[in-house]
Amino acid sequence: MKIGWRLALFPAALAASGLAKAPPDERFELRAVAWDGKGMVYAGDRKIGIGVRTRISKEGHVVSDSWPIEQGEAAMRRMVIDDSGGWIERDGKREPMPAAMLEHERQQYGFYTQLQKALLRRDLTPVTGTKIVVEGLVTTRFSSSYNRIPFRAINRVSSPEAGGKPITQVFVLTGQMVSNGLEWPRKIRLYQNGKLFFDLEIDKFEAGAMP
Repeated sequence: MKIGWRLALFPAALAASGLAKAPPDERFELRAVAWDGKGMVYAGDRKIGIGVRTRISKEGHVVSDSWPIEQGEAAMRRMVIDDSGGWIERDGKREPMPAAMLEHERQQYGFYTQLQKALLRRDLTPVTGTKIVVEGLVTTRFSSSYNRIPFRAINRVSSPEAGGKPITQVFVLTGQMVSNGLEWPRKIRLYQNGKLFFDLEIDKFEAGAMP
């Protein structure tokens, strides 16, 4: 599924511009996150409803299941990404992802680690709205509201197709869920190159306990 959804105290110059650079990652403890939900893929004139079950370890390893709602879990596809590579599992078969697809999916699922960093660091931001830059496989720029919760993010990822052009993405984050002290958006809407590509509505969210 091609969507595959942190702050510090700033120097005066950065604070004045409203652009914040995230502090080193070692100051924050990431947790495993998991969610179940449903999504809508927008492919041209088609809309495809899917079920989603995603698990991301604190190291960034991914196991994500998806299936067309009309067909049920019998038609499930599983995506697996870890340090050694990435695979697609379907109908009892496991195939390695093409290199371009693997790079794209690592960047896509890396967004959720960046989102977690932005959420964990928000208590160190000014009370007024600000923009936060979180580095990773790609650079993601978050905008946060008056209550310092990120509500929008922008990044640019590689194409899942070999030789394809990079894709500019905008994430719109709404609603709120809380698990083990970690807040998470209930809905994530993704636009690619200005067009609506994916809607995710999370029904169940769980964050791993802090060590």
